[in-house]
Order: sequence, then structure tokens, then C-alpha cells
Amino acid sequence: MAMGILWFKSRLELKLFSIVIIIVAGFTALILFTINKETEDLIKKTREKASFLTTSVVTSLQKDMIEGRADMARWLIEDLKAMKGVERLQIVRTDGTEAFQDLITIRDVEKRTVIKKEWLENHPDKANNIAKGIDHAVFKDLLKKGTAATVEYNEKVEGREVFTFLKPIANESRCFGCHGSDKNLRGILMVSISVDKDMQSIRWHLIITSAITVAIVIAFLRALTNKIILNPITHLVDVVNKISMGEIDKKIEIKSNDEIKDLADAIDRLRTSMKMAIEKLYKR
Repeated sequence: MAMGILWFKSRLELKLFSIVIIIVAGFTALILFTINKETEDLIKKTREKASFLTTSVVTSLQKDMIEGRADMARWLIEDLKAMKGVERLQIVRTDGTEAFQDLITIRDVEKRTVIKKEWLENHPDKANNIAKGIDHAVFKDLLKKGTAATVEYNEKVEGREVFTFLKPIANESRCFGCHGSDKNLRGILMVSISVDKDMQSIRWHLIITSAITVAIVIAFLRALTNKIILNPITHLVDVVNKISMGEIDKKIEIKSNDEIKDLADAIDRLRTSMKMAIEKLYKR
């Protein structure tokens, strides 16, 4: 407490500054609320983006497959992976491997129909083709249930904030000719969009802007209280102290038009009365 009083000009200033701190605390709470609101809005926009992207991919994928253009579906996936902000975009088979990254599906389809040469053109054939993100509990649960319901969740990928959207791809009757009918799902489309930079940008922008605003508000309020309240009161205390020591000619210089001015006028009347009383006393 002593250190605080030494830093401030008076105890009253310390009290006023405490009020400012309370106001700042409320302002900080408002900042945190705004950050949460901005984050929710970002997640909402990302959800809409992921939903639109997954719907477009599945629609295009089914169209290409029906038309016998599996190669076009593969190139579509590869092109979309390069989109800004896309952390992962992959079709995960029910065994946890990534479609279009090996020849397993093509070899399976070959048992039922004739494959086209363009399907194999520049087709990768990874030996250890395990899809990323399949160890997440939500993905495992969806795969276990085998339902067609879409699922979304937030996760961390190498320390980055990522929004993931899962859309199961049903094994429809029109797919049986190539893929068989032994499974309910052909796979799960996983779209993961990074929101880390956007979230960090929102947080830092609000924090820096708010910190500057708070600093300006504190400086302004302190200067204002000094000018309007503390300096006039300090002046009155000085006048009263000098009057108590016999300096009754000390004038009060208060130019405000408020209660402090009323107090100054009352003290000045007291000073005038004391001066008149002393003068009468000397005349006797």
C-alpha cells in the first residue's frame, strides 16, 4: 500500500485509479467476449466453406465415377489439396488407407469390370499408404458406426488450430458394379481447414488494439482527474494549511463551476470572515 501511495500523488488519486482499473477489467472482459465471438464467427464461416467443399467434391466424384472417369476424380482431389488453407483433403477408405494413393481400389475394381488405361496413368502406388488424422476419436467413432451422417470437430495438427469436416461416402446401388455390395461405406471424405493463422490474427489484433486503447484511456482519465479533481483539492488543502498558520491573505484560485468551486467559495468566505475578525481585534 505504501509503494502505491508513493507512486500516486494522494490517496484519493489511488482510489480514483482503482476505479479506472475496475473499468479496464470490465473492458478486458468485453475484449475476451469479442475474441470468443470473432472465433465463433470464423468457425462458422470455415464450417460453411468445408461443407460446400465436401458437397462439391462428393458430387463431382460420383459424377466422374458413374461416367467412368476415375482419373478425373483423382486429379480433382489433388488440385483441391493445393487450395490455400486446406490442411488435409482426402478420401479415407474403411481400412484407414487413402484412396487414389495406391492401386488397391483399381485392382479390386478389375475383378468386376474392365479398367481403363487412363486410370493408371501417373497413378501413385504408395507402399505404406496410411491416411492422416485417422487416429482421432471422432473419426474412429464415425468409422465404427458406419453411418452417413456428417461430423465436424476442431483439432490440433502439429500445434495448429484445424477445423475438420467428415462426410461419409455411401456405397450406393449404382456403385455395386465396380465396388461390390459388401460394405455400407465406400469411404469417408475428410476436409481439414487450418484456422490457426486467422484465429491468431483475430486475437493479436484485438489484444494490441485494446491494449493501446486501454493505455490511452488510463492516461486520459488520470490527466482528467488530476485537472478536474486532484489539483483543485490539493490547492484547497494548501490554502487551508496556510490559513491555519495565519496567512489569511492567500487567495483561492479555482475556476471550475462545480462542488469543488462551492467548497472553495465556502473556504474563501471563512478566510474573509477570519480576516475581518482579526482586523476588528487589532482595532480595539
